[in-house]
Amino acid sequence: MPKSKYFKKSQRPLLMISNSSWYLNHYRKLLIMKLKKNNQNVITLSPIDSSTELLESYSTHIPWRMRRHKQLNLFSTFFDFIYLTLLIKFISPKIIHSHTMKANLLISIISSIFGIKTIFSFAGLGTLSKSKGLKKFLLIFVLKIIGYFSNFERIGKFKWVRNKERVKFIFQNPNDKKFFENQVSFFPVSNCSLILGSGVPKHYFSSNKKNYLKEKSWLNKVKNNTRIKVEFIYCGRLLKSKGIILFKDLAKNINYQKFTVFGEIDSSSSDSISSKDISIFEKDNLNLNFKGAIKDPLINYKFKNLPIIVVPSNYGEGLSRTIVEALSLGIPTICSKSSSKGIFTNDYLYISKSNNKKDYEECYKQIIKDYFDGILVSKLKVGMKVAKRFFSEQVIVDKTYKLYLTLDKETHNSYLIKKDLKRSKNWLPS
Repeated sequence: MPKSKYFKKSQRPLLMISNSSWYLNHYRKLLIMKLKKNNQNVITLSPIDSSTELLESYSTHIPWRMRRHKQLNLFSTFFDFIYLTLLIKFISPKIIHSHTMKANLLISIISSIFGIKTIFSFAGLGTLSKSKGLKKFLLIFVLKIIGYFSNFERIGKFKWVRNKERVKFIFQNPNDKKFFENQVSFFPVSNCSLILGSGVPKHYFSSNKKNYLKEKSWLNKVKNNTRIKVEFIYCGRLLKSKGIILFKDLAKNINYQKFTVFGEIDSSSSDSISSKDISIFEKDNLNLNFKGAIKDPLINYKFKNLPIIVVPSNYGEGLSRTIVEALSLGIPTICSKSSSKGIFTNDYLYISKSNNKKDYEECYKQIIKDYFDGILVSKLKVGMKVAKRFFSEQVIVDKTYKLYLTLDKETHNSYLIKKDLKRSKNWLPS
């Protein structure tokens, strides 16, 4: 078989990149498995962390030796750019799927230079989208750079053309999508997709898994007792912007109920609390307990009382996985207005009016009132239906996979692939 035909028929790899292996393993495993099932060669690129070994078990993984605590350092960013440029030139993927802001910025430039079809996923624009002054200006500047380079591709040594169809954008909530479209108005809205989060794994909906609406133990406790025994739950990284301090303050105010925290310290973030902070918080609040990281805590941890999820985050994530996990299991949930993202409603969860702990206490009182009024269980059932219809991992993966198919169906070959095809055509045996 001639070499040129071999290159045309060969399976060029798909490259999936993020600033953490944990992110890819936690949020993109099912997508990777579906791509592989459909005979796609998937290469993952991310820094080495606790999830790297798992990621290596089902994908070809290449370590990205990036230090997250230095990701805003200009020298570090420059070396990351050079490393990624050389690596992508070597891999010559047919599609790149990039996640997180720094990766998206670097890949927007590199994929434009090489003319590679690209999907950019924005898992939230972070706290910068809510800031003012220089920080917000920098965010908008970065988004405009990403948008600008997404409009162009190189097709020759010194020749560039416009190709707005080469790139697709994924946003996890309508607020982020609207913000991007307003700030990067020169990029086609039709190329921006709204895909709600990363989805809840199917085992959250399985009948043999824990379903709190079927748990009668806590319901029986309140028949002759006006005070329901509750365990308030926090799940997530221990960041101040995710509301860990507010959760601690709630524990102090509602000291007759139990408060449990699942999550790890993020040593790469200055916004994270420390192990010293945890010791102080537990000492000052005897009803507060930090459990560390537990896999699927809402399923695997044994709650003796009624769990109530609290998501007091103002972090700016795309869509809270904790909220949709709680909805899928029928657990009462209190969240901030910020984390509701204009998607979730008071029809099935409890949205605090402000970041004041008193408003969170009011939500808690409303949950108790709804129980005694016979409303709570019906609200939780509505939430379970919403979670299964819109937020299951399979639904999210299917929508994302369609974007891959849209790009892959195009006959367009990148500048790198064309060079390989030309070399193979001109190849002569010695």
